[in-house]
This record gives sequence, C-alpha cells and structure tokens, in this order.
Amino acid sequence: LYCAGLETWGDRVDLELIGQFATIVATQDGRSLRLCRSPLIAPPIHYARFGGGVMAASVARALHATGEIERQMDPQKFDHALLLDFCDEERSWFTGIRRLPAGHRLILAPGRESERPVCYYTLSDAPKVRLARDEDYVEQARALFDQAVRGSLDGYSRPGISLSGGLD
Repeated sequence: LYCAGLETWGDRVDLELIGQFATIVATQDGRSLRLCRSPLIAPPIHYARFGGGVMAASVARALHATGEIERQMDPQKFDHALLLDFCDEERSWFTGIRRLPAGHRLILAPGRESERPVCYYTLSDAPKVRLARDEDYVEQARALFDQAVRGSLDGYSRPGISLSGGLD
C-alpha cells in the first residue's frame, strides 16, 4: 500500500498517512533506499554507510549481522545518556550506525555521504484553526478523537503477519 501511495503522491505520501509507520523502500534501480518515519511516534530505522554501500533495518543487530559494521558502542551516546541528554536523535548506541528521527525522510545512496535527513513534518507546521464558536472547537475535538480511536482499533479486526521478524 505504501509503495502505491508513493507512486501516486510522491513524497506527499508521508503526509497522507495516518498512524505509526517506518518505511524502507528500495528504488527501482536498486541503487538507493528511501527511508521515512511517521511524524510523532514511529518504529525505529537504523542505517549505515560502509565501503561502497548503504543499508537500513528496523534494528541495529540486523546491520551488525551483515559483518560490514563492527559492533562497537558509541561512548559519546553513553555519556549523553548518563546526563539524560537525548537531543541528538540521529545518534545510535553504536558507532557507524545512525537513526532516522521521527517525521524525517532520507534518500540513502552509495557515494552520497553528505545527505542528511529532511524533516517533512513538525507540529509547528500544523495550520491554525479558527472557528466561529466555542462549541465548534468542542465538536471538532470530538470528531478528531473519534477518528483517532477508530484508527487505533482498526488493525485489531484484521490480523496480519510480519515476514521478516524484524530482520529486514
């Protein structure tokens, strides 16, 4: 579904989706990966550049399993964590591996080491809402709440499976 949306809307697909998602899509030529995470809450995406290649996965251990990235803890991340400083959303616990922040997308391609994640959504970009009466705000809040509840319950009536077990 996501790929169909990507073909239809291009990068706007990430703003058309409602819910939590993290995507890794290989381009048709297989030379690059398009990574994206939903704006507020999203499953993780870890990525790395190595030699002449790039790779991404939902868990860092999958990147280590390739043998291309040494499993070595990033001492600076550890130091920052001890100070409860989690401001660098891209830093992972391992050297050589980065994390894509929520609400960001990245085209990851060999030879493009300078590419940085692009923020496609922040709460400050949300349009201001001006309604005529106080009751209209309450009605709009109820409608949004109902939509959120329907969205969160939607997946429970139709089960699915994970083919990769997280090692994608």
